[in-house]
Amino acid sequence: MPGLSPATLFQRLRRASAFSAVPWLALGLVVLSSGCSTYERMPLDPGEEWSVLLNRSQKPDPVDPPPNRATENWQWFPLTTEVDTSDGVSLAEANAIALLYNPGVVRSRHEVGATTAWALQAGVLENPELFFGPRLSTLSSDVIVPISLSWELPLWGKRQAREDVAVAESRQAQLNLLARELEVLVEIRNVYIRIRRVDRELAIIESLDRTTGLVSEWAKRLQRSGEIDQTAAWLASWEQNQVKMLQLEKQGERRRLVGQWFEALGLLPSANLEANVAGVDQVPELSATSLDERRRHPAIRIAAELYEVSQAELRLEIAKQYPDFRLGPEFEDDASDSSIGFGLGIELPLFDRNRGGIGAAEERSHAAREHYRAALLASSHEEARARAAAATASDLLELLRAGPAQQAEEALRALQGRLELGVSSVLEVLATQRALTEARLQEIRLEAELSEAIFSASVASGSAFQEPPTKPSEERKP
Repeated sequence: MPGLSPATLFQRLRRASAFSAVPWLALGLVVLSSGCSTYERMPLDPGEEWSVLLNRSQKPDPVDPPPNRATENWQWFPLTTEVDTSDGVSLAEANAIALLYNPGVVRSRHEVGATTAWALQAGVLENPELFFGPRLSTLSSDVIVPISLSWELPLWGKRQAREDVAVAESRQAQLNLLARELEVLVEIRNVYIRIRRVDRELAIIESLDRTTGLVSEWAKRLQRSGEIDQTAAWLASWEQNQVKMLQLEKQGERRRLVGQWFEALGLLPSANLEANVAGVDQVPELSATSLDERRRHPAIRIAAELYEVSQAELRLEIAKQYPDFRLGPEFEDDASDSSIGFGLGIELPLFDRNRGGIGAAEERSHAAREHYRAALLASSHEEARARAAAATASDLLELLRAGPAQQAEEALRALQGRLELGVSSVLEVLATQRALTEARLQEIRLEAELSEAIFSASVASGSAFQEPPTKPSEERKP
């Protein structure tokens, strides 16, 4: 409009009666925004974070139950709310520490919080849309002030579909946390079984070390008296050295296991804690597997929830093919001539029927179904491998106990009688002692392998989530 100066425009805007509502609109916006969150940077201090890790590692002391209560009937994964490290860290105490501090568990827990927040928001109605756009008349240069407020109508089940997607994703995140918890708890139990194995092996090796030391001294006396030659004395010394090397290797293996244990707990390697491995030799009964038991496994439950997510997403994409409706009041002022009305806005789906979104959602639904089948297949193969390993360890253990182990004990008693009569040689003593030690070490190793295999099979089949019996694993047959 030629000749309309900014000053004239400003005067006409001031005369427009609709602009008397501007202060109230501004005040309303201020009130609405008063409850909004504000951003404040949270600085990351490496020294402070390191202090947190140090304090946690020096005295881990959970006083509340672990945050995730989804481990309903996991009786084979005991938990406690108090930690007393004076008598060593029990399996229940280690599980509680890990569920609080393990980095993977903590990250998964925050993912649950994020998806839960989205699920809470998904059920809320869409915010109204306010339009305020003054413009000038092309004829009289008068100011026209239209104001409208509209809401999207929750039609075609879109709001419910969005809520279903968010809720399903939240449940999936909770099951992901459950799966991560299971992974950590199984790892801790296996570490306890291995630490117990190494401790038992070290006890036998220490006994062997004392025996070989005595034999070595005996051989030296016999060499000095001329009863044996240098070769036999050297063999006795060599055997003593080999035992000490084996002892150092087992001590190194134990240190590695303890480091693995600290990492699973979420503690520093310098943590001054000792594992109390009592009771870890108990395992569930291995019986015929049922589908109901297998469905308890978190991997199967995650796959099932993933399918529910895909179905919710498909319902949402189908709902998007229908037009959106927005409804609300309108106000307009034209040269002090005001009008009030009610408007309806409709999106015309002339070109986009959301065929692409629907097609993609259908394919994701098919993929989710295949993923569920794959999870069932993987768990069955995992169980089969563990059962085969348990059967092999059980057969070897039975053969060892019925043959070489029993014969070694009898040979040792016979050797002790010959030593008393003075008719045994250094080489016989060394060979018999070594054979007996190897039989004992092999028995301990097979018992640990049997315990791990039975427990892995029970976890894969879902039968681990039952009330535990009281018999030790050595009495169990796969």
